[in-house]
Amino acid sequence: MSKASELKKLLTGHDYSRAGIAALRAAADAGMPEAMSELGAYLEDGVRGPGGRVLVRRDRLRAAQYEARLVKLGDRDATRGKADRLTRLPRTRVEGIRLYRRAYRLGSHTAAFNLAITYRNLGDHRAAVRWFRRAVAAGDPSASMEVARAELYGLGTRRDVPAAFAKLRAIAAAPTIMRPRNIDRIRALLLMADALEWGWLARIDYPASQRLLRRAARLGSTVAKQLLVDM
Repeated sequence: MSKASELKKLLTGHDYSRAGIAALRAAADAGMPEAMSELGAYLEDGVRGPGGRVLVRRDRLRAAQYEARLVKLGDRDATRGKADRLTRLPRTRVEGIRLYRRAYRLGSHTAAFNLAITYRNLGDHRAAVRWFRRAVAAGDPSASMEVARAELYGLGTRRDVPAAFAKLRAIAAAPTIMRPRNIDRIRALLLMADALEWGWLARIDYPASQRLLRRAARLGSTVAKQLLVDM
């Protein structure tokens, strides 16, 4: 078996033996990106093998060194991960934003979404919407919900109720593939139901609001079930 094949087996099989960890360290120190990423993750919290014996001691300084090497090599996930940490602190936020932009250029739609959240938290709603739109274009379905909400409330973009409802209906009609998508469907249904019930954002339509709540209830929303009882 070639060295490349051995490493692939190691990375996909999570070999927690001493020999496996030693091979992973050797590959990481040789500069193999996949190995550096895997070993860096192990170093964050440490790894114990069968019987509880320590195979990798926690060493976050070493983990950060591997991450820095990956960022220098242009690894998009490492670049986005470092940006996640840097944007949490005001003194490093500018550098974090720069790395988010770089990760996005490297192909990370998660970086675009997280940068949009960062701008929203900072109160720059126009920049937030701009990056949510880029995340949508890059293939992030969760960002569509944020764009729809912004268009519905006119926050960071021109208020456009028809466009917002079109996006929300598309989200609500999407097939349930995984739990996060199911949550997005419920959120879309509740948002439309609320707008139609109160009439601040769209014309009041109680029957339509109740139909949307019933759909959300069938998807398991306890909020929708309680609202239907109250109504």
